[in-house]
Amino acid sequence: MLPAVLKPGWRFCYVCESNNPPRSHHCGTCNICVLRRDHHCVFTGNCIGLNNQRHFITLSMYLFLGALYCNYLNSEMVYDLLSGFTWKSALTMIIPWMAWMMGLAEGYTFMVAIMSSTCILGMVFLAALMGYHIKNLKSGQVTYESTHKVKDFDCGWKSNVQQVFGERWHYSWMCSLIKSPLPTDGLDYPMRRSHEPIKSM
Repeated sequence: MLPAVLKPGWRFCYVCESNNPPRSHHCGTCNICVLRRDHHCVFTGNCIGLNNQRHFITLSMYLFLGALYCNYLNSEMVYDLLSGFTWKSALTMIIPWMAWMMGLAEGYTFMVAIMSSTCILGMVFLAALMGYHIKNLKSGQVTYESTHKVKDFDCGWKSNVQQVFGERWHYSWMCSLIKSPLPTDGLDYPMRRSHEPIKSM
């Protein structure tokens, strides 16, 4: 049960009709308030918050590494098929439809170029997604705080990583099955200047 009196730094959610601790926000899709809410992920169909942000960052990291490995395995075949790096092969990879319509690429080459371009774009997207969330992780921010330039909870990269990956943060990023208790219950967080939990009323 959350307190009936609104503490300093807490907000009242009119949808849930309850007091929200700092860094928690209401999700319109899940129709619930989420502790340390980062965002609602359309890929997992879940809100990313206090208890699963570690798993989301690990997921995005391994998806990027998988896409990178996929492109590496694909590169030699594509290079041989396009006869090296020329202006014709560059056009086929960048704009496969135009290369196919101009007769610069045959049907099979066109299909390989479409698949390779999709793999490369997917890898670039995953790199941007992973980079953005790792930047937020290092600076101790969730998406809302990053957008609104809130840096109240930045206690140094080590403490920030521990807030998400838990006490065993050194190796808990390798596998989501490794148990690593979080140093917070989602109600109190260390602040930037004091490095102490928010005082209760």
